[in-house]
Amino acid sequence: MNELNRFFREYARTDRGVLETIRGNTRYISYAKLSESALELAASWDRLKMRDRFIAVLWMEQSIECMRSVMAVVFSGGIPVPMHPFSSYEDIARIADETEAEMVIVPKDKFLAAQQSRHHPSGIGRACIIECHSGEVLIAPPQAGAIRKYTPPQETAVIFMSSGSTGTPKGIMLSDRNVLSNVDSIQSYVDLKRDDQVLLFKSLGYCSSITGEWLTALFAGCNLQLTESFMHPFEMLRFIKEHETTFMCTVPSVLMPLVKSDKWGEEDFASLRRMTIVGGPMPSEGLLQLSDRLPFVELMPSYGLTEASPRVAYLPGSELRNRPNSVGIPVKDVDIRIVRGEQELPAGESGEIIVRGPNVMLGYYNNPEGSAQKLDALGLHTSDIGYLDSEGFLYVTGRKDNAINIGGHTIYPEMTERVLHDFAGVKEAAVTGIPDEVWGEKMVAFIAFQDPSASLDELIRYIKLHLQPLFRPREYILVEREQLPKTAVGKLNRAALRSMAKEWENGK
Repeated sequence: MNELNRFFREYARTDRGVLETIRGNTRYISYAKLSESALELAASWDRLKMRDRFIAVLWMEQSIECMRSVMAVVFSGGIPVPMHPFSSYEDIARIADETEAEMVIVPKDKFLAAQQSRHHPSGIGRACIIECHSGEVLIAPPQAGAIRKYTPPQETAVIFMSSGSTGTPKGIMLSDRNVLSNVDSIQSYVDLKRDDQVLLFKSLGYCSSITGEWLTALFAGCNLQLTESFMHPFEMLRFIKEHETTFMCTVPSVLMPLVKSDKWGEEDFASLRRMTIVGGPMPSEGLLQLSDRLPFVELMPSYGLTEASPRVAYLPGSELRNRPNSVGIPVKDVDIRIVRGEQELPAGESGEIIVRGPNVMLGYYNNPEGSAQKLDALGLHTSDIGYLDSEGFLYVTGRKDNAINIGGHTIYPEMTERVLHDFAGVKEAAVTGIPDEVWGEKMVAFIAFQDPSASLDELIRYIKLHLQPLFRPREYILVEREQLPKTAVGKLNRAALRSMAKEWENGK
C-alpha cells in the first residue's frame, strides 16, 4: 500500500467532508463515506484484471464522483492522470495514447457526445472506458498482456500534464513523497483549523487544486466546499457569503476585476480569514488595494510550479505591506537558490530560480532528455528568472523563454505587464518582442481596456512615470480581451502572441 493510499484512509473523518454545490444543487458526503465509496468502486474493478501500477486518465469534472474516481484508482494501485473538464475528446485520446493508459474515466454525457462526432474512433488506444458517476464499463478492457513501451518509476503516485504553453504538454510524474510533503508544507503556513470551510472552484486537473486545497483540507480535518468554476467574480462573492467560506485559493485574473470594481464591500467577504494567490504574479498596486478593502483577510501571494508539487514559496500576510512585489519565503523543507550557469548568485542578483526539496518531481513521463534539462545536481531548474533579497525573500521577474533582447539588454515582459495591469483602465495586457533593425527587438504591448472611452495617452503617461525607457513598449495595439491568444488552460500563449505581433507589424 503506497503512502497516498494510506493518507486517504487515515484522514477519512466521519464528522468532516465535502459539500458539493453544482448548478444550484447541494449535497454533502463525509470523508469517511467518500473513502468507503471509493473502496467499493475499486473492488468492482477487480474483475477488469488491471496490471499493477496501471495508468488511468480521468476527464475531471468538479464533482464528488470524480474525487471518488481518483481515490479508487489510488486504492486499486493505479496512477491517476487528472485532466481538465474543458479538455477535448481529442486531448483525452492523445494523452491516453501517449501514457499507454489502461483505463479512461469519463462523464457519460461527454463520452456520448464524442461518440456522435464523425471524427470519433471506436475506442481510446488500449484502454477500457469507465463512466465516472456509475462506474459502468462503457468500452470493455482489451485483452491483457500488452507490453508497455515505457514504465514510470515504481514510486510514481500521480501524473499531471503541463500546460503546454511552450510546446507539447509533458507528463509530470510526482511521488507520494512529493505530494504529501507539499501538503504538510502548505498546512504549516495556511494553518487550517477544524472549523474552516475551504473553497475549491479551480479545475481538479490542476496540481494546485488537489494538493493545495483538497488534500490540505483533508489533512487539516476541515470541510471542503466543491463547486464549478465561477463565470464571474461576483458569483464567487455570492457563494462565499452564502456558504461562509473561511479559506480560498485563487488566481490574479479572478481578483483584478474585483479590485477595479466598487460594487462590493467588506461584508461580502465577512467570513473569509485567509486567501492564497497562485498561478502568477498579481500587480502590487492591485494587491495593496485589495488588502486595503479587506483588512481582516490575510492575503498570501505564492509561487510554485507543478514540477514542485506545486508550492515553492509564500509571502506571509504580515510582510505584504513591506514587500508587495515578493512571492515570499520558501515553504517548509524547500530550498531556493538563484544561479547563472552553475554559479550560485548572491542576494540582489537575478538568475534562474532553482528549487530543491522533497516536493521536486521524479521527472517527465517517457522524456529523459526533458527530465535531464530540468533536473540535475543543483536541483529543479524552473526556467523562471528572479532574485532573493538580503532577508531571503524571493522576487520573480520573468521567464527565460519569454525574454526580449533590446539593444543587448535582456528584458522580461512580465515586469512591464505588471505595471500595465496596475493602470485602472486596463482589463488585460500582454507584451512581446518583434524584430527591429536598430535595436534587435522592440517591445509591443497589446492592451484591452475596461472601458472603450479609456485614454491610451493617459496610459502612456502613466508608463513613463513608472518605467525606465528600456522597459517601455514602443508600440501599443488596442484589442478586445478575447483576441489575446490563450492556451487550453487559460494562460497567455506567448508563441502565438509573438506571431500576432509580427502579423500586425507586417500589416502596418
